[in-house]
Amino acid sequence: MQEVSLVLDHYDFFCPVTGQKILWQDNCKSSPATAFIHVDYSQEFPYITPELLKLFEEKCDFIFEYEDEDDGLESYERFLLEIKDMPNLVIFNMIDTESSIMIRVGINMNYCKEGEA
Repeated sequence: MQEVSLVLDHYDFFCPVTGQKILWQDNCKSSPATAFIHVDYSQEFPYITPELLKLFEEKCDFIFEYEDEDDGLESYERFLLEIKDMPNLVIFNMIDTESSIMIRVGINMNYCKEGEA
């Protein structure tokens, strides 16, 4: 896993693998290469792959709903510990200069369409 931090004056973000638009003002939509989308402000995952969801349900009792902000931060840190050895995962940490909200998007850089490998 690698992390890339970006300070942007917008939230327009396109998947570096598929070219699909993932983020834009007040909305998001995963591409086939998206592993997860995490919103720091609300500590929510608007998208997470079924495989990652299953991993956390089985291995680390991951908290998707929590009572306070500290629980959310702890959950995301545990999330990073579980995925740190995924070699082709790149996490883009994007901070919007106007709102100071961070959105994290995990991309599987090894994704390819079936039949193209």
